[in-house]
Amino acid sequence: MQTLKTNTEVLIRRRGPTGLALAAELTRRGIDPVIIDRQAAGANTSRACVVHARTLEVLEPLGESADLLALGVQVPIFRIRDRDRILITVDFSEIDSPYPFTLMCPQDRIERSLLSRLQNAGGGVVRPCRLVAAANRVGRSRRRLKSTER
Repeated sequence: MQTLKTNTEVLIRRRGPTGLALAAELTRRGIDPVIIDRQAAGANTSRACVVHARTLEVLEPLGESADLLALGVQVPIFRIRDRDRILITVDFSEIDSPYPFTLMCPQDRIERSLLSRLQNAGGGVVRPCRLVAAANRVGRSRRRLKSTER
């Protein structure tokens, strides 16, 4: 059983790509967030498969963009087809970005990469754990912060 901190400046609920990226960036900046997740382990399936140029730009200070580029496939022109008929063409090649493409990369790979970065920086995810109550920093009762493992 993991011991939970009773106080934290930042509590992140759920450890999807957004929560992991936030936790990694905060850790990089010297803030020690607590990140909790109800799942006993990380997902091994993908619910998304595209990383957009702006996301890669935001993840660059973490050093994560280069890692994601190695995990995915760069797609400068995206087409949706119905057999031989092109229904939609989206051209990312003219985006004003160092990443003029969309990156096809399954979400479970992205999560593993971000979790590895967080762990290498000394952070981690408390699981299985759920938020049952929280209180704000000055003690006024909004919700009480009390995380418990299942």
